[in-house]
Amino acid sequence: MNHQKSRKFIVPEHSYGVCLWDVDGAYLSDGDGFLSMEVVVGDKRVEDKVREAAYYWLEERIGQPVWIRGGRKITADELDDQNARLLAGKIPDPIEAIRLAEKGNW
Repeated sequence: MNHQKSRKFIVPEHSYGVCLWDVDGAYLSDGDGFLSMEVVVGDKRVEDKVREAAYYWLEERIGQPVWIRGGRKITADELDDQNARLLAGKIPDPIEAIRLAEKGNW
């Protein structure tokens, strides 16, 4: 008797992303940027580091880590460029536009 096992692996489209600290639906920010780290999604050590920093800055233990799969940190200049692209009817993030073009989705 021949026994073959069928194995299926679920591989996320985006293994990397950004971990942010969420407090009641808003991301923790100092006004210039967000408390965040760009790493492999789900890394508990990163969550612990972001938690430690959030508790320090908030001076209380509220909120939780949130992951944005495929997200990446951008500078203020990149944000301005992306807003201009959006207003021009383009995909705001040029890197996302390249990804979609490579997949044939754009």
